[in-house]
Amino acid sequence: MDPLRSLVERLDSEDPATAAHGRAVARWCSRIAAQLRLSRDERAYIVRSGQILDIGKLLVPDELLRAPRPLLAAERVTVAEHVIEGERLLAEYGLLTYRDGVRFHHERWDGRGYPDGLRGNTIPLVARIVAVADSYDAMTGQRPYRFPMTPDRALLEIERGRGRQFDPEIVDVMVAVVGESLRPVAV
Repeated sequence: MDPLRSLVERLDSEDPATAAHGRAVARWCSRIAAQLRLSRDERAYIVRSGQILDIGKLLVPDELLRAPRPLLAAERVTVAEHVIEGERLLAEYGLLTYRDGVRFHHERWDGRGYPDGLRGNTIPLVARIVAVADSYDAMTGQRPYRFPMTPDRALLEIERGRGRQFDPEIVDVMVAVVGESLRPVAV
């Protein structure tokens, strides 16, 4: 069996919520990559990376992932290790090709992210795209400890992160892409 398919099936069976989030992130990644006019191969790579961005959460204790409250500082550190654990799983499956989207999607444009404190254009493009798509879907999705934000409110938060948390160009593209998806269809 194809190793990527095998890994995705494992995620689907062991953590359906994280798998569903990955599928949603992948859809946003596809729209962003298309808007950026990336090649078909680049788009496919970015979409697959978005789908498995949180694969490392398979190795994070469930009680932390499903906590009905904000996490304590030490618990947040444990959850943050999902990017390193994800890279380890990719290696185990022979899929290190997808390392950049998995390991670096929590890096920040201003260098204050994790795990390596990368900044600006030193963050791989795939990770910059996945970061925005991930954040938007996380904000608009239901979480055990809070209600979902409206699309407009989530976009406002994404825009607030422009140049600090997120690549400004990717923010602009995400705003356009979400705007298109919210536009009523003419009949």
